[in-house]
Amino acid sequence: MNINGNRVHFSAQEFNPKDGKIKDPEEVVIFLIGAPLRVSASIGWEGPESLAEQCKAKTYSVDARPVGNFSGNAIDLEVAAILKFLDDPDHPKFKKVTFVAHSVGFPKVLKLAARIEEEEKDMQVKGVVGMNPVGFYPQGKAEIFANYFADGANQP
Repeated sequence: MNINGNRVHFSAQEFNPKDGKIKDPEEVVIFLIGAPLRVSASIGWEGPESLAEQCKAKTYSVDARPVGNFSGNAIDLEVAAILKFLDDPDHPKFKKVTFVAHSVGFPKVLKLAARIEEEEKDMQVKGVVGMNPVGFYPQGKAEIFANYFADGANQP
């Protein structure tokens, strides 16, 4: 995938409820696994499968990583690649998204949620979940607390 002249490796794996019954076709759950694991890695638990089953929603485990020499901030390129995936006309237009992140996937989720709330007027962030959240990137107060976009009531 090309993002602003930079090459970004992007992969996604789709999961659906076992019975195939999706509660809301406009809703999606995006799971970002922590580094250094990839989407295809076996991590010893069925995170994305369980999310799809419990939420009765189409769920994607996604991974985006800049390749080779790149300009700019890696996390911004990763976020842009995931947003491009969400806007892909080859799958249904999602209007509601819940982000779930493990470990260092969490800083990306915070930026994704903030960007969607700021830029994607036709998409709503339903929730942000961090499992063992850590990050290698400096984050502002709003990103750390991440509650200002949770329900729209606390926006700055």
